[in-house]
Amino acid sequence: MISGINENNKSAFERLMPEEQYLSLRQPSVFALGAIWEEGEEKIPAGTLVFRVDEGTDGDNEEMTAARITWLYIAPEYRRRNLADRLMERFFDVMDESGVEYAVCDVPMPAEYNLLCAYLEAWGFRVGLINKYDLTTELGDLLRMKSFQKEPTAGLTPLKEVSQDDFSRFLKSARELPGVWQDLPLLKEEYETSVSCVYKGNNRRKIESALLVQYIGNDTLDVVLLRTLNSRPEILPDLIRYAIRAAEGSYAADTNVRVVCRSAAAADLIAGIFPDAEPLLVRRCCYYSGDLDEATEEERED
Repeated sequence: MISGINENNKSAFERLMPEEQYLSLRQPSVFALGAIWEEGEEKIPAGTLVFRVDEGTDGDNEEMTAARITWLYIAPEYRRRNLADRLMERFFDVMDESGVEYAVCDVPMPAEYNLLCAYLEAWGFRVGLINKYDLTTELGDLLRMKSFQKEPTAGLTPLKEVSQDDFSRFLKSARELPGVWQDLPLLKEEYETSVSCVYKGNNRRKIESALLVQYIGNDTLDVVLLRTLNSRPEILPDLIRYAIRAAEGSYAADTNVRVVCRSAAAADLIAGIFPDAEPLLVRRCCYYSGDLDEATEEERED
């Protein structure tokens, strides 16, 4: 049986997804499906599929709606019972019902996810390879780095001192930039407001750059945005210096700090700061609409 996951039943599926996926279910653009295995009168949560819906543009700059699969998992004891197929069938039903035009799935490269990529190919996804920086380090290590021990530039302001109106205007502009996470929370209180910071420039009238941080559990601070609206990428290291010093007062030295580079400027910055860091190789599976033939269906294995 396939069921939608909502506030009333999501705790039953918590063991089947990482904490960050479970926490993401609070976001309005994130949806989840659950597979339930029935044994007599007992109903056992056995699998989950989590996806988010984003607005974007295609290669011809035509507006489109895309569904991004962020998690697909079947508990090992319930595999090879067609549960993943049932989840995928319901996922595509939702796409058809909602008018979603495109589906993608970004997954990292460990062995379990290689199996997922092979499975998705049998469902009509075309698989390509991309590189990105997905770096996690400890707060104490950042504090000890010489490049972050300089005094940050004047004009930086903690997010807690920024008005919601100013912040909303900045987010609206930032989300128009390529590579920006479209599901960024709109309310500033949803971020670590004492660690997150902004730069208003010399005129102090509007936010020109920002570093936004969320606490995602597991003793981890997640940098969800590091961008500038102007042509001054040199302000980015200052934002990091400011945020690191602010975090030092509230978090232990062994707190993890995760940075995912979603822009070329941020990737260049991370590559310069951490020259030994290797970009994470990520597989991107892109679904192109079209009927699956019988041979392809026979190749799928749960």
